[in-house]
Formats: sequence, C-alpha cells, structure tokens
Amino acid sequence: MAVLEGYHNRKQFTSQLEGRKVASVRRAGLHICIEI
Repeated sequence: MAVLEGYHNRKQFTSQLEGRKVASVRRAGLHICIEI
C-alpha cells in the first residue's frame, strides 16, 4: 500500500505512478491510497 502526498496537479500525480502496476485505488480522507 502506498500513500502519495504533496502532489499539486494531475500531471505530477501520474508521473509518480509511471511504470508501476496499480491494483486498486481508494480515498482515505484527503489522501489517495494505492495498492501497488
């Protein structure tokens, strides 16, 4: 499970995920939790 914080826009968010296989995504309050 990974929690990505501190991104300011969609491009910055997606650049952190490039090259990774994403199993699931869920929100936890203001955070997005990604199962990798």
